[in-house]
Amino acid sequence: MLNAVTRLLAEELRPRGILVNATDPGWCRTDMGGSGAPRSVQQGAASVLWGVRLEPVGPTGGVFEDGRRVE
Repeated sequence: MLNAVTRLLAEELRPRGILVNATDPGWCRTDMGGSGAPRSVQQGAASVLWGVRLEPVGPTGGVFEDGRRVE
């Protein structure tokens, strides 16, 4: 569902120069993720920050983890 909404919004907003992507921080060691999670909070945050810092010509309509497209 999130992937479909991301693609639809990206298509709708592309003419206005707005990029729409979803970022996946992965399973992180937090209160919710638990101590057994393989990723640190810093790793999860870096994945999200990659999406926030995209240049205006960056990708749109995708789902990304660590800057790589997730299919």
